[in-house]
Amino acid sequence: MKRRLVSALLLCLSLILLSHQLLRAEGEIVVVASTSHYEFGRQLSFHLEAGSASGITQVILSFRATGDATTTVERPQFVAGPSVTVDHTYSLQGRYIKPFSRIEYWWTLSDAAGHRLTTEVQTFSYDDDRFSWQSLAGEGVTVYWYQGPEAFGQAALDVAVEAVPRISVDLGVGTPQPIRAFLYANLSDLEGALPPTGREWVGGQAYPELGTFVAAIPPDDRSLSTMKRVIPHEITHLLIYQAAGGAFGLVPSWLNEGLATLSEELPDPEAAIVLETALSQGSLVPLETLCGPFPLDAGEARLSYAQSASVVSFIRDRYGRQGLARLVTAYADGASCRGGVERALGVSLEGLETQWRASLQPRNKWLVFLEKAGPWLGLWGGSCLMTLLFLETIPLSIWRRRREAQEESPANETTG
Repeated sequence: MKRRLVSALLLCLSLILLSHQLLRAEGEIVVVASTSHYEFGRQLSFHLEAGSASGITQVILSFRATGDATTTVERPQFVAGPSVTVDHTYSLQGRYIKPFSRIEYWWTLSDAAGHRLTTEVQTFSYDDDRFSWQSLAGEGVTVYWYQGPEAFGQAALDVAVEAVPRISVDLGVGTPQPIRAFLYANLSDLEGALPPTGREWVGGQAYPELGTFVAAIPPDDRSLSTMKRVIPHEITHLLIYQAAGGAFGLVPSWLNEGLATLSEELPDPEAAIVLETALSQGSLVPLETLCGPFPLDAGEARLSYAQSASVVSFIRDRYGRQGLARLVTAYADGASCRGGVERALGVSLEGLETQWRASLQPRNKWLVFLEKAGPWLGLWGGSCLMTLLFLETIPLSIWRRRREAQEESPANETTG
């Protein structure tokens, strides 16, 4: 009863204020209230109160999330008249908005007199409010988590702060932009923040245009090792975006994921086994296929990650870190998957793949032995040769001395 009374008083106050404004600005469209709220993953709700002496005939709601190229335009239902109240709900069923993005919205109103008003842009943060987040900030990085002690958050922050400058140097990124890391306690919680892609195996997701990544890192006895693998991986995606700018979408998946995988402090020990098995079975994925998105299947995706890391490692060993930096620059300039390789490395995509595959082939064990032990074998062989030569000179020297003695002996007898 008390709540209804308060609501009625507020409504009366709004109507009085609206009437006063309409009298002051007859013929103009006046907005009394404009608010918004959301239920994470379910819906966005917008509220508007406005009026016009000639009567409002049309209301349009427009909104977009940070980084989205398209703007959503809605035409809410309302009762036309001198004063209107609009409540519009936008269902997120089958739709996805990136978590922790900012949403901009504005209204466009028209009245019977032909007046038109577009309100100023308002914003709100679409945060995952299912959890009570804690946070710690360091140099260029803020870490958020909701389960686990402060030491857990500090450990994650330490890993992130160490990773940023190390990876920035490799990618040629000058001053990195601020990074936000949101750590979920399990995959189930994380799933509620991810788009329905069918990739249930995903343990992290970067949102480069937001400078943000989300990841599932349980606060258990393995959390530090998980942090050292996941956090540098996702940070790499954010820094590649900073290096490539608007051309981030042109960076091939094999380079994007290969760089991210190589940046991990603790590499996946099973990746080498996956790669070796595919090599022996002849099931390696063509490099051109890895230019695009990775497969949905967990096993195929794992091979794609392992293979991409191996290719990038080969490029680094053969062409140096400068070669990798040239690749990123080429794609930032708008090169295609093939064109970037040709421009940065001076070889075709097929040529690069041929070189890489050749580096994986098992080599003759005797050739490997000779290659590694060659210098020592040379020294040993040289010493043996010197010894043989020395031993061969001994009997020759003895023979000469004996012959000289024999030649001198008769002469001595004659003289005597």
